[in-house]
Amino acid sequence: MAKHFGSDTDVSSIKWQFRGIRAGAKIQKDAVLNGKDPKDFDVALNPDPRKRGNKGECSLKAILFR
Repeated sequence: MAKHFGSDTDVSSIKWQFRGIRAGAKIQKDAVLNGKDPKDFDVALNPDPRKRGNKGECSLKAILFR
């Protein structure tokens, strides 16, 4: 993978690239476990919660209990 991300890529920078994907996958899994359709959930997440803040929180819990 480092070959395609660049020669100065390390393990942590590659992991960072996939944080948003993993977070989105968790939302989708939680939706299915709770009988919801994953298509109804926004899984395009900012992997850095400090930048997202509480306003833009996107989780199954946040959506179910609005």
